[in-house]
Amino acid sequence: MVIKFSGHYLYNLDSKGRVSIPSKLREVISERYTPDRLIITTDFDKCLVAYPLEKWAEIEEKIESLPTMKREVKVFMRHFISAATECELDSQGRILIPPALREYAGLNKEVYIIGLTFKIEIWDRGEWEKLSSREELEKSEGILADLGVPI
Repeated sequence: MVIKFSGHYLYNLDSKGRVSIPSKLREVISERYTPDRLIITTDFDKCLVAYPLEKWAEIEEKIESLPTMKREVKVFMRHFISAATECELDSQGRILIPPALREYAGLNKEVYIIGLTFKIEIWDRGEWEKLSSREELEKSEGILADLGVPI
């Protein structure tokens, strides 16, 4: 069985902008990936996304094959690639989120760390709670059913 990222966890950012990566997610990192580094970048949603180095390399390879003369590809690359920052996990399992990334995602004191199979999202608590409201979940239900996802 392949172990993947899952779960959601509420943590606090410290005064320096560090946050602990939950132990269950660190276990996945240490068992499957380079254990002490993540690439963190912006997402189109108002959150940050963290990838293990190996997954990031796969993403970069796919992006390099895109037609860079297309405006949408350039916009995507400027938004996603230019913000990417390599972050080291310290001995206590924390990462320092750079100020520009914290500002982009509106991260305050409380953040949710969300495991999504091959990546980790980092959300401000208020933004996550808006996104995961019952109304938002109900909007997705029909679309997922149309895609054949058993829910």
